[in-house]
Amino acid sequence: MKLLRFNRQLFSDPDKHAQVLTAYQTFSAKAYLDLQSEMADQKGNRSASFTKKVESNIPSDFVMTAPIYKGQPSESFRVEIWLEVTEGGAKFWLESVELAELLTKRRDEIFAEQLKHCEGFVVINK
Repeated sequence: MKLLRFNRQLFSDPDKHAQVLTAYQTFSAKAYLDLQSEMADQKGNRSASFTKKVESNIPSDFVMTAPIYKGQPSESFRVEIWLEVTEGGAKFWLESVELAELLTKRRDEIFAEQLKHCEGFVVINK
């Protein structure tokens, strides 16, 4: 909760920050379970079914704006909010496929730029 509260500057839209923070502070969820009993026959065939549906007031994603690497300009990327409801509570975590891609892309660009300064030197690759 503190992570969201004290990092408003990382949100590209202040209203979205308030919406996400309020949703976490007033979290509510409903979980619906559908269990089908296991069936078996004399040939060893079996089947079972488990379905869980969760409804909550947490938004599914938001956009952050932050430097990808220290000393580099800020960039915007989408962050997804993941939720897992268990018997006694809920777990939240954040994932960003766009951030993972930007990390790789910017790293390669930074290294390529720095290698341009070393063009006159011999480079030995193993």
